[in-house]
Amino acid sequence: MICSLNEVKLLVSISDNANDTYIKSLMPVLEGLICNYCNNDFINTNESIMLSSGFVFSSTDNSVSLSNIGIGLQQGDTVRFYGSKRNNKAFTIKTVSTDKLTMEEIDIIKDELAGNYIRMEIVEYPTALTLIMANMIKFNLEDYSIGVDEEKIDDYTIKFSTANNISVYPQSIIGGLNIFRRMWRKCRSTNII
Repeated sequence: MICSLNEVKLLVSISDNANDTYIKSLMPVLEGLICNYCNNDFINTNESIMLSSGFVFSSTDNSVSLSNIGIGLQQGDTVRFYGSKRNNKAFTIKTVSTDKLTMEEIDIIKDELAGNYIRMEIVEYPTALTLIMANMIKFNLEDYSIGVDEEKIDDYTIKFSTANNISVYPQSIIGGLNIFRRMWRKCRSTNII
């Protein structure tokens, strides 16, 4: 996860718990929005990856199992899966054991058995994204009017931004993401033998 609930609350000066559930549900959505906007999964190419056809995803306990999966990982790390049919996204680790990773409740695992080759990468988000995400959450908590994307005078046409689009956020927030934008997704090639 880009940042924790406590970091968000500290950065935007929220002292009560009234919106905690809303903020926690918004965090993975904004994480995906940021990655898509930046065209960047923020994978750490200096860390080793795991490639296997033996991954087992379980929604029962929100976990991923594989022999030796937990070696070198710790609570709070973020991992991203590629090649999965139902779980191609980032997950934050809640608990680690040698053969199982249990993910945070906000990251929902969908049942999937082994079969195809799935790649697990370690994600490392830049610290600067913490403030950007906190400001995006603050913007969502405040009353804001959806901006006008297009306006025509003759024959009267008007088009509004929608909430699932990053353009609803002010340039003062989104401008900070531009240094992380890529022309293509940064990933490493893997040869399966």
